[in-house]
Amino acid sequence: MLGQRIAQKIWLGYAIPLAVLVVVGVLVPAALSAILSRVTREYQSNARFVDQAKDMERLALDAQTHLRGYLIAMDPAYQRRFGDDSPADYKRQFRETREAYSEAHLRALQTSVHHPDLHEALTGVDSAFRRWRREIAEPQINNPRPRSGRAPLGREEFDRVRVGFQRLGLVARMRRDQREQRALQAERAQRLMTLLGPTFALLLALLIGRSISLGVTRPLLALTRATEAVERGQTATLLLEEDADTPEDEIGDLKRSFSRMARTIGQREAVLRAQNEALGALRRRVEAVLNATNEGIVMVARGGGISVVNQRFADLFALDVETLLDQTFDQAAPLLLGHFKDPGAVGDRLRALLPDPEAVADETYEIVEPEYGVLRMYSAPVRGEPAPGSEQGDLLGRIFVLRDVTRETAVDRMKTEFVSVVSHELRTPLTAIKGYVELILGGQTGEINDIQRDFLSIVQNSTGRLTALINDILDISRIESGRVDVKRVAVDYARVVRETAATLAQEAAAKNIALATELPESLPPVIGDPDRIAQALMNLLSNAIKYTPDGGRVRVCVETAPTVVTTCIEDTGIGISPADQRRLFQRFFRADNSSTREAGGTGLGLAITKAIVEKLHGTIWVESAPGEGARFYFTLPTAEASPTPPPSAPASDEVAAAGWFRSTHAAAGRPPSTGSPTK
Repeated sequence: MLGQRIAQKIWLGYAIPLAVLVVVGVLVPAALSAILSRVTREYQSNARFVDQAKDMERLALDAQTHLRGYLIAMDPAYQRRFGDDSPADYKRQFRETREAYSEAHLRALQTSVHHPDLHEALTGVDSAFRRWRREIAEPQINNPRPRSGRAPLGREEFDRVRVGFQRLGLVARMRRDQREQRALQAERAQRLMTLLGPTFALLLALLIGRSISLGVTRPLLALTRATEAVERGQTATLLLEEDADTPEDEIGDLKRSFSRMARTIGQREAVLRAQNEALGALRRRVEAVLNATNEGIVMVARGGGISVVNQRFADLFALDVETLLDQTFDQAAPLLLGHFKDPGAVGDRLRALLPDPEAVADETYEIVEPEYGVLRMYSAPVRGEPAPGSEQGDLLGRIFVLRDVTRETAVDRMKTEFVSVVSHELRTPLTAIKGYVELILGGQTGEINDIQRDFLSIVQNSTGRLTALINDILDISRIESGRVDVKRVAVDYARVVRETAATLAQEAAAKNIALATELPESLPPVIGDPDRIAQALMNLLSNAIKYTPDGGRVRVCVETAPTVVTTCIEDTGIGISPADQRRLFQRFFRADNSSTREAGGTGLGLAITKAIVEKLHGTIWVESAPGEGARFYFTLPTAEASPTPPPSAPASDEVAAAGWFRSTHAAAGRPPSTGSPTK
């Protein structure tokens, strides 16, 4: 049977030492201790009897003393002189002493059971004491009449009791002294045996166990030396194969198997060495590529440790790569977050991104150290290759890519300011041109013929379109640059919707388009700027009418939620393709088709609308398909959900003061769009 010989050796290595320990270390000392403890018990019993005999003798003497005191106190002369209650006290003490004597006698009897001579002597002296108490003491104690002080005390009878107790104590002490030396010797022998017996048994068991275990361990030592040689890269196969002491058992089979394993390890080690060299070269190339990029790259592993850092990332924060590697995010956070303009907000954002397995971020932050700059951060989860049958691989961590966009930000700011200045400067001559054209058309400068009127009308229309374009450019540049103060007051939203729809009713009627508004009976006020809200509604409704064919329908529907009001502008127009929806809310974007070209436009209306809605802490998105019309949604926070009241609005707005509240997509009950389309 496999392993039978090794199992027998191991079993003997356990069983024999254990048997030696039990017999020599436990049973033999226990038997000898039982014999020696008998001598100790006899000595302790004699010593205890000596104390008990002394207690009985003392109590007997106390009884005689109480009797004498009682008789003296009962003397008539004593009573005439003192007249106290001493007789009652002596009587009580006598009875208490008698009861104590009975208890001491009972204990002494129990102790003397195994000592016949002491038991016989104790019985005799107790009989003498009981006879004195019964014939002399108790008759006088129980007689209530006072008697003369010459009443008999029974001295002769009590002398026999006293002599009996003295002889009993002498015999008990002699017996105790005789056994004391033997008890001391037995106790020393017991302690010595308790110490030496297990020690000797343990040493003997160790010797026996070692002799048995060596038969198993010697071949294993050879295997250990061979393993160490293989670990050092040496070849141990010949040593193991040529060893003449290899036993023909399981250990011998193990040694021969190890020889084959050593040869296999040598072959695989060569392959692994070549693979490691290739991987090292690939890693060096990857590190060179990462360090050559202009973006700072860092990867935070799933457990929170920083596993990849390139040189550009370290340079952005004036740190060393080695300082960041192998640290956790919490450990490296104090070194990194202190460089940002708002370290608290950045830290909260990063801590929210790290555990999220799906979130993708593309955000911009400002740093103030080692020098001012603007960083654009892109972050996404990193996953391994998916297992067969799985859509996604295991989450490995999260990568952060930082790009220095300080120069681009400055250029974009300069461009915005330039457009704003140019647009502002263009408004003055356009205003003059428009005014003079209107004067000429109005006949203020004299009569004009039909051809002149047609030409001037074209100039007037072109001037109006150009003015509208400049106003749109100014609006979006002011909103994006933050130079527009958006009021946050409680707005009667139902009134704004009705007035905006009434303003565009004539334009819709010109195209035979049905314009309808659906408002709930109880519509709470919203927080925002009434003029900007009307501008956003005007842009969306104007687009819906513009891109809806004659005879179509445009509908404004408003729904309420606990914290937001959601508005939907639905039309039966040309619709928007998915590709155009991703770019719809970008500046100057217009879908490239014949319908949009005929309708005209600047491509700024939806960009302005999106900026206004986001300034008012709302969200805007679109749902559409080509040929099926479009539905534009946007949300605004309600005044009822605002924790604090906003500043009062002007009286002309006819709104009441209320607070504002930042709404969420979930509160509106609709998903946000990833990119915003524009008609």
